[in-house]
Amino acid sequence: MTEALKKTLIFNGAIIFFYSMLVGFPYALVVARDASDDAIRDWSVAHDATTVGAIVLFILGVMLTKLLLSEKQYKILSWSFIISFYCFSVSTTLEALVTDETYSLSDPQAATVIIMLFSTIATITALIGGVLLLIGAYNALTSNGSGSGS
Repeated sequence: MTEALKKTLIFNGAIIFFYSMLVGFPYALVVARDASDDAIRDWSVAHDATTVGAIVLFILGVMLTKLLLSEKQYKILSWSFIISFYCFSVSTTLEALVTDETYSLSDPQAATVIIMLFSTIATITALIGGVLLLIGAYNALTSNGSGSGS
């Protein structure tokens, strides 16, 4: 089970990393055309947040079995972080689209509601994953060598 989760983390990290490269294009364009500071900042945040999310998923995929958790906890930890980083990717990109004067969204208020929804989901799932990460690391640290971690 954990081998499949490791591959799932790495695969989803690759998707988010590719997405971060795509988000880098509008970021480069706003810098090149000397857009507003808000637009530059928001595209930078969207690009950086998605890149960091991908890197975290890659790292989790590599070190997952170093943690000491139950199979259910491994699954919850993995999917919590995957969901979190997809939601952060959507919310930060949408925020950049709202701020960038190049794009005129038909309903910016609806976009703001979506941003808040995805940001809230991302935060909650990141906290769940973070708590399990701490538990798994602590369990591995205090383990006497027995257990499901390797």
